[in-house]
Amino acid sequence: MKQLEYQVLAQQIYYWSEKTKSVVQERKSNRLRFDAEMKFNQEKHENDERRKEEEHQAKMLEHQATLQLIQAQIDSFRNY
Repeated sequence: MKQLEYQVLAQQIYYWSEKTKSVVQERKSNRLRFDAEMKFNQEKHENDERRKEEEHQAKMLEHQATLQLIQAQIDSFRNY
């Protein structure tokens, strides 16, 4: 009878050991996926911010060129 009890206990220990390994592996996998998603989102955010800044700078240069053109026209009328 003791042999059977030990065998059952050994099976239960093995089952829970494998279950624990499975849960630990799943959590590691989830953590890696989470970290990868966070890194991707951070890089996407940085790229979006960089693109917005570049668009802003392009608009500023465009406005500056327009202002210079207007100033040149004003100066040409003054000299006329």
